[in-house]
Amino acid sequence: MYAARKIAEHEIRESKISEANYFYIPSLSITTIIYKGIIMPEDIGPYYLDLQEIDLVTRLALVHQRFSTNTMPTWELAQPFRHMCQNGEINTLRGNVSRMRVREEIMKSEVFGSQIEKLFPIILPGKSDSASMDMVVELLTHTGRSLPEIMMMMIPIITIAIITSTTAVTAMFTSVSMHGVKAVGTEVKQCLLRLCQRLLQFFALSLVFIQLLIQFLALGAIFLQ
Repeated sequence: MYAARKIAEHEIRESKISEANYFYIPSLSITTIIYKGIIMPEDIGPYYLDLQEIDLVTRLALVHQRFSTNTMPTWELAQPFRHMCQNGEINTLRGNVSRMRVREEIMKSEVFGSQIEKLFPIILPGKSDSASMDMVVELLTHTGRSLPEIMMMMIPIITIAIITSTTAVTAMFTSVSMHGVKAVGTEVKQCLLRLCQRLLQFFALSLVFIQLLIQFLALGAIFLQ
C-alpha cells in the first residue's frame, strides 16, 4: 500500500491534471487512521462522527493542534502527518534533502527490485520541513526497524550523552552515524554562517543609519545658516 500511494503521488503530480500538486492521501494504511481538519479543535468530534462510536478502540491516539502562521493551510501541510507531529524548525533541511536524493541512487530492495525507482523521490518537493522528515520516517518503518529506533536515528542525542551512555547505546549511535540519516539538529557551520550573515546585515544597516544621520546634520547646518 505504501508503494501504491507513492506511485500514485508521482503519477498524478507529473500529469497535466489541474491542481495536481494538491493531491494528497492522508494515510492509506491498514493500521493507522488519520483525521485532518482545517477547523477549530472543538469541531473535530462533531465533524468525524466515527470518533463518537464506543467500538472505536485504539492502543495509541495522537492529537495535534496548530494554527498556521507562516504557511497557507493545506491538507498536505496540516498535522498530524502519517507518523509524527513536529512544530520546531529543522535547521539542516536543505542538506538532508540533498543527501536523501543521493541515497536514492544506492537504495536496493529485494521486494521491489528494479521497480524501487518508482518510489523516488522519497521526499516530495515543496513540502514543509516536518512533512519532509515524516516521509523519511515512513520509509524507514518499512526497513524492519522499530519506530523508537527510527526516531533515535532521526533525532540523535547530543555527544556528551553518548559518551556517558552504555557500550550498547554508544555502538548503536556509532552505527547510525554511518548511515547518516540525521534530520534534526543545528550544525555548527550553519550557525556560524547565519551569525556572520546577521552581523553583516547589522553593520550594513548601521552604515545606512550613519549616512542618513550625516545627511540630516548637514541639512540642519544649512538650515541654521
